[in-house]
Amino acid sequence: MDCIRNNNLNQNDVKDRRIKTHFVVWDKKMPSEIGLERFRKVIERKYNKKFESYWDLHKWSIKNFPEFWKEIWNFFDIIVSKPYEKVFKKSGPSIIDNDWFCGSAFNIAENFLRIRDNITALSYTDEFDNKGEMTFAEMFEEVKLYASAFRKHGLRKGDRIGGYISNIKEAVFAFLAALSIGAIWSAATPYLGPRALFNMLKVMEPKFLIVVDYFLFNEEEFFPVENLTMVTEGLPNLEKIIVVRQTANAKNHRNFSSIPKG
Repeated sequence: MDCIRNNNLNQNDVKDRRIKTHFVVWDKKMPSEIGLERFRKVIERKYNKKFESYWDLHKWSIKNFPEFWKEIWNFFDIIVSKPYEKVFKKSGPSIIDNDWFCGSAFNIAENFLRIRDNITALSYTDEFDNKGEMTFAEMFEEVKLYASAFRKHGLRKGDRIGGYISNIKEAVFAFLAALSIGAIWSAATPYLGPRALFNMLKVMEPKFLIVVDYFLFNEEEFFPVENLTMVTEGLPNLEKIIVVRQTANAKNHRNFSSIPKG
């Protein structure tokens, strides 16, 4: 169990004004071989260290960040098509001018989807009180179907797919399916208005757009598809709009026959 302490609102030079007193952030009895504990032991053995607390490990990770991220890479056994040549390289003066795992090539969806057993992958609920769980095996099958459909309609490596979609399981399927093909994914929250959505999509220039037709947020109803005509007129590269139906939960239904490129 770890506690956050109020040492001048500062822990290993990380400040957070929300931290005002001691409070428990984790109080579950855990087996000794849980992930973080196993990772800590790897670092202690390899680098001849002894960490008395989580914050000792945290401090070491900041001072030795290239080694830390190399060990994270190894710990999670990242599947690659081309290994990295160097973990970290400074490429310019700015704080964002950094190259990580230089020379490597890998697909993150392949790494996520390599687990195909009956362990729970997703637990979900929503404001309509719909609840459920999905195993890794079930999620893999859903992602495979999405990827097949994307390919059938012409999505290729390097293409862009935009999401105007809420945090539902279908968003996860679409995200992983796009990445598995080598497409580029970006998403906007479905309560964004048409101008904000257009500004984002104009920069992205998506080939596909996947949209939720209905969304409830803080007891307010949103129908994102109503913004599509205004938004899509300025997106010349857009070929296909895919609608994820959620209107079975809606109090007020809409006619979606006018959706462009549906």
